[in-house]
Amino acid sequence: MAPYINIADIGSVFVYLHYNDERISFWKGNILEFTDPNPELRWIELEPDLAVGQVKEHYKAGIVGLRLSIHDGATPINWMNYRVWS
Repeated sequence: MAPYINIADIGSVFVYLHYNDERISFWKGNILEFTDPNPELRWIELEPDLAVGQVKEHYKAGIVGLRLSIHDGATPINWMNYRVWS
């Protein structure tokens, strides 16, 4: 359960890279980019977290490959009906 009416209300997705229990780099994206129940592999470039200062050069922040699908739960979904999850 979440206090949101629909997926758009959530707003953003954050992906963090941790090192020694610190979030050293991150990526922020719009949640509406992840509503496809059968997503392709997506590569995202992380940004250094300047508040932590662990990563000095932008190109060392990291690149992460992920498949992410967000479903609002209003209707049931069988994830095994989709190629990437079966």
